[in-house]
Amino acid sequence: MKLGTQIGSVKIDDLITEKIDTRINEIMQHRRPDDLPECGMPADSKPMKTGWYKWMLSRYIFSTQFTEGKTVLDLCCGVGWGSYIIGTNAKKIIAVDYQKKALEYLKNNWKNTKNIETVNFDVLKYVCKEPVDIVLMMDCIEHLSIFEGVRVMLNVFKSLKPDGIVIGSSGFPATREQAKKSESKFHKHVYTLNEITMLLKTFFKDVKVLENKYFICKEKKLWCDQ
Repeated sequence: MKLGTQIGSVKIDDLITEKIDTRINEIMQHRRPDDLPECGMPADSKPMKTGWYKWMLSRYIFSTQFTEGKTVLDLCCGVGWGSYIIGTNAKKIIAVDYQKKALEYLKNNWKNTKNIETVNFDVLKYVCKEPVDIVLMMDCIEHLSIFEGVRVMLNVFKSLKPDGIVIGSSGFPATREQAKKSESKFHKHVYTLNEITMLLKTFFKDVKVLENKYFICKEKKLWCDQ
């Protein structure tokens, strides 16, 4: 499948291997389960109609350039289709979600999940026992209040190796007025571009926010280890 998308200077189609393509085609056969309203799927009617499915897939494909041979923590993984894409080259994925049914869907519906470990846990409290190379936070931060966001980022910091990377996605409007319009029952706090940048720079020296939708963080700040 060709997506024709680009994140920063990276053309996503250039990263699609045969293995990724096979898994994308498998994912596109699935729709959101009726009993899991928070777990969106790329093949749901709205993403398909608007073309948003391309970006849902692209952010995980983009991440595969960092995950080869790595141990990856996927927070708020939902039904795990993103973890499944990352599983094409990662050594191990720790897929965390508070919804037990979502994790059951992950284990029962994807063909090869040997390198995916599921953890039914609240992301507000979860810290990895052993530090990981990569933390993914795709459409995660907006489901938290502003105070919960700080708490989760501290847990992310504790879960990450010194040279680790955090990759996330959401929508970061320019103003608080615009952000408020996107808040809902499931989206407790939509961060503005300035708010998310300030939060991330509290914990990391190297922070990049791309296209107001994606962030990449590197170089942990030493004071946070105290």
